[in-house]
Amino acid sequence: MKETQRIKIIPLTVFFMLVLTFPVFGQIGGQPAQPWWYSLEQGKLKFRSADYSGALMLFEDARRQRRSVFEQMERDFIHLLSINEVRRYGDALDFIERYSYERHYLAASAALEELY
Repeated sequence: MKETQRIKIIPLTVFFMLVLTFPVFGQIGGQPAQPWWYSLEQGKLKFRSADYSGALMLFEDARRQRRSVFEQMERDFIHLLSINEVRRYGDALDFIERYSYERHYLAASAALEELY
């Protein structure tokens, strides 16, 4: 009888320990990163409310975020253009765009969408 109680209690204990620790691991990392345009809009609101130092910080954050996004897109696009199959297309962006969608180069496809 005692052995069957252990068999029932151990899985329940493990289950409850896992359920109780999920929220702790779900909050690692703090706040999620906001897109650059959200920081820009927050900066506009702070500027209108005469909080110039806060607005300046948010404008700088938005500028830095936007620049890093475009630099990453540039690297992704250069990587796509350096593939031998794509080099054969030359300057035909329509063919390059189709190639990136067919081969699932998602980052380069996003860069091309930003281009058009």
